[in-house]
Amino acid sequence: MVYNFFSPKGISLVGKETEIVFEDGNDNFGNKEIENIDEIRALTTEQVYEIFSNREAKFVDARDNWDFADGHIPGAINIPEYKFTPGEPNLKLLDKNEKLIVYCEGDQCEVSKRLAREFKKLGYKKVWIYLGGMKEWWEYKFPIEKE
Repeated sequence: MVYNFFSPKGISLVGKETEIVFEDGNDNFGNKEIENIDEIRALTTEQVYEIFSNREAKFVDARDNWDFADGHIPGAINIPEYKFTPGEPNLKLLDKNEKLIVYCEGDQCEVSKRLAREFKKLGYKKVWIYLGGMKEWWEYKFPIEKE
């Protein structure tokens, strides 16, 4: 409890409500910036696959290194949320003006939401989450890249 209180990664004892907004279609993708850090924009599996196919965004895998190595969306960059700091070396691979889709294991996984919020705090404006994550990506049998 004491460590949690002093840790910059501590878990709040009072829950902060995150509003998840689903994009209504790919027509909107990247055309609307949302300033509210607590508002997270989400995409469906179908939207994510179309964006992936058209190479319209960079994908960021928020899972641990070993999960990433077992299989991830091709071309994704691994930035594990649990050890994220503003000095993260892989941030150099991202441009604050490009479109980012952050994902983790699936809809019950919170790390993509937390990492997306951290990106927004650092000034990234075009950030979405793929709520279905790797669970749905695997289920749809979409391409997988392994390390």
